[in-house]
Amino acid sequence: MHYQLLKPPFLFQMITFLSLALWFQTLHDDLLSGKIRSNRMFLWRNPATSLRLKQHLKIRTLSWSEQRMFELLRFIEVATNISKKIKRGEIYLLDFVFDVMLPELLIKALKEHGINRFRAELMMACGNVF
Repeated sequence: MHYQLLKPPFLFQMITFLSLALWFQTLHDDLLSGKIRSNRMFLWRNPATSLRLKQHLKIRTLSWSEQRMFELLRFIEVATNISKKIKRGEIYLLDFVFDVMLPELLIKALKEHGINRFRAELMMACGNVF
């Protein structure tokens, strides 16, 4: 059993998991602190500001399976400790995950592949993400 844990694939998966968790947590902290400026975060804090902008910034479609989407959302919740708050009854944080974290996560991933924020926003508005 212990030998299984020391094999390279397991170590690689563990390192990948920890680095992704840190990546998600850093994004979460940067959004909350204002280090990353985001219209989505502004709308989250000021929901009555602009319904039109809120509708414009929503992701249209993602061509992912429900299972893959659920796994990603679950990972975001666990990595940012939001899942503990949701279990305590703070259900509104699910909207935060869907409306702020998921789009910002996609933008950050696209930026790391050489696509600027404006282009990433356009891709999400058209539904051409992944």
